[in-house]
Amino acid sequence: MKPRCFLVIATVLMLAGTAARSQGLAIEHLALDNRPGQQTVVTALLDASFPPDIVAAINSGVHIHLRYQLELNRARALWWPEILWSTEGAAILSFRPLRERYVLVDEARSLEKSFYSMAHMLSFLQTFTLTLPPLDAALIEADELRFRIYLDRSALPAPLRLPGYFDNQWKLSTGWKTTLLPVTAEE
Repeated sequence: MKPRCFLVIATVLMLAGTAARSQGLAIEHLALDNRPGQQTVVTALLDASFPPDIVAAINSGVHIHLRYQLELNRARALWWPEILWSTEGAAILSFRPLRERYVLVDEARSLEKSFYSMAHMLSFLQTFTLTLPPLDAALIEADELRFRIYLDRSALPAPLRLPGYFDNQWKLSTGWKTTLLPVTAEE
């Protein structure tokens, strides 16, 4: 009897762990496209699915701020990487009930899009493209690209900040995704 009980408990815990991992943010792929003298394009493929509390907050009119950071680094032997260039911004997700539209605003990328449903907005977020000015000087020395997206819990309204800091459903973060850049030969 006891081995069956242990097996049932282990199965429930395993399923609960996979259910918790299936919701949130994750970066599946990160790529940089740079052509000398032209704009640099960074593309991140995201797996974005929000927990029920965050979906309910958006549907209630709460603005959700997803902050992103991008860095070009040069690795050093004994110290942390040297940051050669970095940028950050925020994508603000909201629902406008009078228009019955979900809206994504990103001032850093000069982007404002409206969607008929939360599913459409999340599918748009799956391909995150960031266009940057020419970065020829920084890219010559850089050997890694780092990117992350996280929920800015300090931007939540006051009644949601406490659950935002202590409830696991509100801890949305991809962590840093690092991609090694190819070594460019100097002419």
